[in-house]
Amino acid sequence: MIGRAIFVILLNAIFLVGVLLYLPLDGLLEMRGYDESHIQAMKDARAEDEELEAELAAEEEAEAAAADDADNEAMEALDPVADDATGDEETTESDAEPPAREQLVATDVINVRSGPGTDNEQVGQLDAGETVTVLEDNGEDWIRIEFEDGEAWAYRPLFEQP
Repeated sequence: MIGRAIFVILLNAIFLVGVLLYLPLDGLLEMRGYDESHIQAMKDARAEDEELEAELAAEEEAEAAAADDADNEAMEALDPVADDATGDEETTESDAEPPAREQLVATDVINVRSGPGTDNEQVGQLDAGETVTVLEDNGEDWIRIEFEDGEAWAYRPLFEQP
């Protein structure tokens, strides 16, 4: 007896779900006593809500993109002279060296490091106005330069063309 009652309840539930899924909203509203003008007003309000949600989502995406751009610019502007600056950028070694070596001039006192990033050991400093020869510049923030009797790494945004 209980099994039959559960079967009837499940069958009714499936029927109601089917009706709700396949009966148009207009039909449901008409069954509830709404006239055409009320139904159209509800449809218009729903369309406006969907447009507002889409606009808000687009604005949130634009704000997130702008915040990411601002964060990236702020990170690039960090002065690697300060030891607590974060510069965990990694770079890939390039086997081919450019035919002519670029010369750059330090715009400020610049820490020179054993590898790319402020987490690498500081091996010296360049003074403002000092010229260096670039051994590797792969478009990242850190460049490999000739330094003293060897090579070292320095933060690219702190240099300018001579």
